[in-house]
Amino acid sequence: MLARPRPRGPDSSILESSRRRRQESGPTTYVQLKLEKFYMFRRFTANTGPISKGLHRYDSASKSWKPYSAPPLDSGIPRQTTQSYLKSFALITWNVDFSRSYAKQRLITALNHLQSLVEELKNKSSLQTIILLQELHQDYYTTLLDHPFVQENYDVTDEVSDKWLTHYGLATLIPRSDEVRVRKVFSTPFEDSRMGREALFVDLEVAEEDPSVAPKIVRIANTHLESLDGFGNVARPKQLAAIARELSVPEVDIGIVGGDMNPIGPKDADIPASLNLLDAWEVYCGKSSGDLAEDPEEKQRREKDGHTWGYQPPSRYAPKRMDKVLFRGPLAIRQIERIGVGLKVAPERVEQKDIWASDHYGLLIRVDVCPTTN
Repeated sequence: MLARPRPRGPDSSILESSRRRRQESGPTTYVQLKLEKFYMFRRFTANTGPISKGLHRYDSASKSWKPYSAPPLDSGIPRQTTQSYLKSFALITWNVDFSRSYAKQRLITALNHLQSLVEELKNKSSLQTIILLQELHQDYYTTLLDHPFVQENYDVTDEVSDKWLTHYGLATLIPRSDEVRVRKVFSTPFEDSRMGREALFVDLEVAEEDPSVAPKIVRIANTHLESLDGFGNVARPKQLAAIARELSVPEVDIGIVGGDMNPIGPKDADIPASLNLLDAWEVYCGKSSGDLAEDPEEKQRREKDGHTWGYQPPSRYAPKRMDKVLFRGPLAIRQIERIGVGLKVAPERVEQKDIWASDHYGLLIRVDVCPTTN
């Protein structure tokens, strides 16, 4: 296994530039500088090669999380006709906000909300739901691991948070089901990220109805692209391009990336298409509205309906569709909706009123894996 990259101290020229900008600029840029410091404004000398990881499953006997790997599908052995296969599934992506007060109580509220959504999907549609979480606070990661819903229903990509690049990180939750077979788990730290950002990948084997056909590989990436203006505007295209390369390798049939894309720069909206990635929100909403993408008013309405940040609480910055699911390959988008809208921590859990579970809404998407046709 490759060694974990180690952060180093801030570059003196960067700090001098920041001080000069603070002296010469107005209040908006000053806020930017405060955020840069908050997000650990420093360089990470990251090795950008893949870092092998694994899944962990909760063992009730020992009351601990242990490494787990499912046996791979073998297309050479005929499957029983009663054996299920993952032809449809749901995917949730949600930035749960590490930065604000009451991080533990907010995470519990978010997990309870996820539990209600997942159970409803399973009861109504028998769908398995994969969960991508961003901005988990390192000190409260055990809150996720200790939640009964997670312990009973999911395998997780990390059993501890002390290996993360910084004090907040990513986690992907994979359903504990015979329908879901994981072939590979790995992460790729982004080159020269000043915020310790990376992508976390899980490869799923999706069996075909015809047992003589080799299973498809569906690669799902979980990410949080570089925040803020300035350096972030330069870093995000490179980071998404690095993800797109991993989703486009020959052995992958379908590539999906979900997470906080931070599309705040002047060119961010055009990045996915330049990388041959489709935007699930645009695909679904375009079909639902009769494909009126050329109508400027309709396009503006669709964009507003997709905003996932800027309301909880209201911000001095304009609301944005920060969170997205992008994909390539034979995937059909059946539904996409926002979750966590208006979700607050129960008043009895906190000393303040109106504590939002997260400043982001999440996204819930339902997809079908299109079968191979001869």
